[in-house]
Amino acid sequence: MSLKAGRVGVNPADVDPIDGHISPSATDAYTKQEADDKFQTKLSFDDVPVNGSNNPVKSDGIYDALAPKVSESLLKDTVGWVGKNKLPITLAMLKAGNTGGTWSGNTYTQNGVVFTITTNAEGYVTQIDTHTATSASGNVNLQLTENRYIANTFVGDIATGFTDGTAEYYFNINYSNDGSTWNSQVNQTTVPVTISNKPYIKLAIHVDSGATVNHSKSYPMLRDASITDSTFEPYHESVAEILHEIPLPTELLTASQLKACVSDAADFSAFKTNVLAL
Repeated sequence: MSLKAGRVGVNPADVDPIDGHISPSATDAYTKQEADDKFQTKLSFDDVPVNGSNNPVKSDGIYDALAPKVSESLLKDTVGWVGKNKLPITLAMLKAGNTGGTWSGNTYTQNGVVFTITTNAEGYVTQIDTHTATSASGNVNLQLTENRYIANTFVGDIATGFTDGTAEYYFNINYSNDGSTWNSQVNQTTVPVTISNKPYIKLAIHVDSGATVNHSKSYPMLRDASITDSTFEPYHESVAEILHEIPLPTELLTASQLKACVSDAADFSAFKTNVLAL
């Protein structure tokens, strides 16, 4: 079979003659039902991501699936952007704030009450073990924080694992709006305790004279009340805090100083062209 340009309704001057044989190719034929079963004639959308499905997912399904992945909890757990525990206490802080007894390494003893302090590799307190050999010979306060500023609008929970307190052994909390005038102390035998918009707090573990305590353990933590997980987490600097500590340059570098930062003149020329021009 031969086709000429003039036979297909076009100007022969515009189309070269097409000479050759055209043979039909083998083609499978399907009934309508077979075609419906074999081919997808329209898109089917999944409401949520489904393992093994080739269907596209609706936008709100994608949003709902991804939202928890970028939550504060994930940021906290993976990169430490937001630390749960907002109560940094170090052994050095405890030693500076408690001088009425005697210190031996990480152990503080006063009036027969022994506090054993455990810290992590970063130096923050993770556990306080309280014990009396018989009974306390006088009142004791292990001061955890002294005039600690939180935030004006902060609402948080003090959760220390302090669950076996008594009328003679308790968690002592003072609040203040200005850091100078303090309310009467609040004695808590259990935690958590919610602080509502009190910018300053003082925290202490109190043992009455005559009280007996058998290795009661507490875990100092102050967390935002919006975080429902009360599992103890040691304090650590968040990524935001670490970035805040990075010093910024106080003055611009000269051209010669910049040149000293690169390996050769060609690099410096490229640096000026691509960076300094921004």
